[in-house]
Amino acid sequence: MASFFARGAFRGPTLTIAPSTDGFPAAVGFDGRRYWLVWAGDRDTEFPLMRSVNLDGTLGDTQSLFNDGCEDPSLASNGQAQLLLTCFYFRDNFQVIRVSTRLIDTSATAALAAN
Repeated sequence: MASFFARGAFRGPTLTIAPSTDGFPAAVGFDGRRYWLVWAGDRDTEFPLMRSVNLDGTLGDTQSLFNDGCEDPSLASNGQAQLLLTCFYFRDNFQVIRVSTRLIDTSATAALAAN
């Protein structure tokens, strides 16, 4: 079993969060109770997916966030059950053409996080 320790130190086996991604790394944020991961699972749609990781390394269920693309996601947290998701959109040579943000209330996903 994987475990998280003080200041986010991790010990244990690798956590496989998804069978595939769009090629960008997953974003990680801590909401004050658990870690959250956001990634795009499909290169064609780039729809963002999210799941929690409890401090003992237990993974929550995967859930879809919204039906719009999200390249290279980034998460920021206020440590009080809120995450700010930032999505970047690129064109040739990774030139940023659009940035969007969404506020995520992780307390609303408590049922999924408990699994």
